[in-house]
Amino acid sequence: MSSIFQLVDECFIIVLKEEVISDQQWSEWVSAVKVMPAGQQIRMLVDSDYGPSAMQRKEMNEALGSRRMRIAVLSDSSVAKGIMFFVNLSKKIDIKGFSPYELDAALQFLGYEGSSANAIRNGLLALRQKHSG
Repeated sequence: MSSIFQLVDECFIIVLKEEVISDQQWSEWVSAVKVMPAGQQIRMLVDSDYGPSAMQRKEMNEALGSRRMRIAVLSDSSVAKGIMFFVNLSKKIDIKGFSPYELDAALQFLGYEGSSANAIRNGLLALRQKHSG
């Protein structure tokens, strides 16, 4: 079982190709969030048609503590859009959905441009390849 995320230029890149995220995979990500500096906004790029369960979303909110999070989701899935609705109920999280073809707009939403955007784009491609093979 491989990791679902990679941290590139202070942005969590998450690629989910399975409908269910294992508790072990989710715990790895939650542990990484917990060690982020308290005042830092957490940014995340998600490439998935699925998402965390209600219990996993609760863990995410608890791990955030006083931190805020900005999430860009690359998906056309109605399941992902439904999960985004529930995640958006949290006052700590700013989430927006993008078509899988709108990577540049998603990176701009997260505040990345230039070489930082390229590093995240390359990280996303590497993680996609890792999960496709």
